[in-house]
Amino acid sequence: MQIMKKYWLIAIGSFFIAAAIVVGLNHILSLGTYEITVEAGGSSNLSLSVYYVENEFWENPLSSSSLFLRVFMDYIEIESRFSASFSRELDITYQYDAIKRFVIMHSGSVIFEEIIPVSHHAGQASGRSFSLNSEDYSPIGRYIIQPDEYFAVFEEFLDFHARQIELAGGEPPAGFRGFSADLFIDFTYSFNAASIGLGHSITRGYRIPLGLDVFHIETTGASAGFSAGVDLSEPGIELNVTLVIILAAMALAGSFGIYLGINKLMINPDPQKQLVNTILKKYNGEIVMSSNLMDLSAYTVLYVTDFEELLKISINSSKHIMGFRNPSVAMFCTISDNFAYIYDIKFNKQEKVFYIGEENNADEQTQI
Repeated sequence: MQIMKKYWLIAIGSFFIAAAIVVGLNHILSLGTYEITVEAGGSSNLSLSVYYVENEFWENPLSSSSLFLRVFMDYIEIESRFSASFSRELDITYQYDAIKRFVIMHSGSVIFEEIIPVSHHAGQASGRSFSLNSEDYSPIGRYIIQPDEYFAVFEEFLDFHARQIELAGGEPPAGFRGFSADLFIDFTYSFNAASIGLGHSITRGYRIPLGLDVFHIETTGASAGFSAGVDLSEPGIELNVTLVIILAAMALAGSFGIYLGINKLMINPDPQKQLVNTILKKYNGEIVMSSNLMDLSAYTVLYVTDFEELLKISINSSKHIMGFRNPSVAMFCTISDNFAYIYDIKFNKQEKVFYIGEENNADEQTQI
C-alpha cells in the first residue's frame, strides 16, 4: 500500500505537468492570427400564377409552365422571396428593388425602353441569417401585373409609327412589320457586410412577350441559389497572465509530487536499514568498511546500545571503527585492549548473528 501511494504521487505529478504543457501549448498556438473563411449562401425564389378571365375552359390559376393565350389573360400574380445565411454572425446592410421594363424592339434591337420602379426597400440586419418576403415586408415581394396595359401602349406606338409613315407619303405597314414588345419584371436583392468586405447581389425575374397571341413566360437572370465567401485573418487571443501563473503553479506542484514520489521510493522501507544508511552517511570518515565478517575470537565481546556510545569509545581510545554489512546485519566494531566493542543492527527482525569466534566466548558477552 505504501508503495502504491508513492507511485500515485508520481502519477498525479506527471498528470499535472502534462496538463500544464498541453494547455500551455494550446494557449501559445492561439496567440497571433489565424486564417478563417466567412461564407454566405442563399436563394432567390420566384413564383408566378396566371389568371384568365372567367371562362368555361380553364380553372384559375394556371401553372407558370403553361402555354398562354393573350386574349384570355386577365392578370398575372408574381411573388419573390429572398433568404441568406452566414457562417458567423454579421452586421449587414441590404437593399431590395423591383422594377418593370417595357421594351420595344425591331429585328432584335432595342428602339425604346421605359423603366418603371415598382418597389424599393433598404435596411440593416444582424445575425447568421435574414430573409425578405411578402409576409415579413408586406407588400414587398407580391405584385399584380396586367399585360394588356402594356400591349395597349405597344399598339399605340404602332399606330403612331404608321401615321408618321403616312405623313411622310409612305404606305402604312400591315401588322407589326418586324416590331416586338416585351415586359420584364426584375427583382434585385443585394447585401453587404462592410466590416469584412463580404457582399453579393442577385437579379432574377420574368419576361412576358406582348406581341404574340400564344406565348410562354420565361424566367430571366441568375440561378436561384448563390454562394459567396471571403478569407480573413482573425486576431488570436491575448496572453493571459493569470493562466500563465496557474500553469506554472500546476507544473511546480507536479514536479514536487514527482520529487516526493521518487524520494519515497528511494527510501528503504526497513527502518533498520535506513538507520544503517544514516550512520554510514554521517560518519563516513570514522568507519572503515570490511568485506569480510570480523574475527573476534581473540577478544572479549561487549555490546553497546547506540552507535554514539561506540563513537565515544573510538574517540577516547583513538581506534578506528570497523564496519561490515550483508543482507542480514550491519556490524560496527572498535577494538580497545582485549575488548571488542560491537554495535550491530539486524535487518528484518533477523535472529541472533554470531561473528567469527563469538560463539567461543558467548558466556563472556556483556551489553553496555
